[in-house]
Amino acid sequence: KGTKFAGAVMTGANFRNVDLDSADMRGAYVMDANVETKSFADTGKQVDANSDAGKILALHKAWIDSGGRDGEPADLSGLSLSDKDLRGMDFSGAKLIGTILYRADLTGAKFAFTMLSKANLIEAKLVDASFEGADLTEAKLSKAILTGARFEPKELKTGDGQATGRVLAPNLTRTDFTGANLTGVDLTRAKMERTILAGATLEGAKLPEQYARLLKGRPPTRQAGE
Repeated sequence: KGTKFAGAVMTGANFRNVDLDSADMRGAYVMDANVETKSFADTGKQVDANSDAGKILALHKAWIDSGGRDGEPADLSGLSLSDKDLRGMDFSGAKLIGTILYRADLTGAKFAFTMLSKANLIEAKLVDASFEGADLTEAKLSKAILTGARFEPKELKTGDGQATGRVLAPNLTRTDFTGANLTGVDLTRAKMERTILAGATLEGAKLPEQYARLLKGRPPTRQAGE
């Protein structure tokens, strides 16, 4: 009760039937962990407004809608939002480090300057999602659907909207797109180092020069179920 797991590495740990309702899981690395608890992993497609995640998202929406005057940016690090309906959600400026979004519906979601390093987006639906200036270092997006997604640089601005002259490109360092659908996606302006594209659908996609060879002579592929 009341345990703080910030910084704890619990990859693959089994927390089935463990009561974590009063524990603070923010900042914990829980990739592939088995967690079942009301506040940590809601049931159903909609996020429970009374859960930890629901309260954090409500404050974040108030922060976005008020231009930063009310609420606060979300820190969903380590929390599970697997299978959730999060269509059109604006996660701009949020911290989702190690967040589990497995099979979540994030169609049209916004991730401007969002910290998504080591996030689990496996099989997530990210159609028309935008990742302007987002950090996806070591994120897992295998078998994710990213048709229409945008990976573009974005200029940082001050709290009152003034230009800073500092532009951040989406960071895809060691991001895993194995088997993902990247049809028509332009990645030429993203930072790509050791990015994994094995088995990805790249028909009509645009890649940086060092990855462009993957497009040459490659037959169109289809994902299971399409």
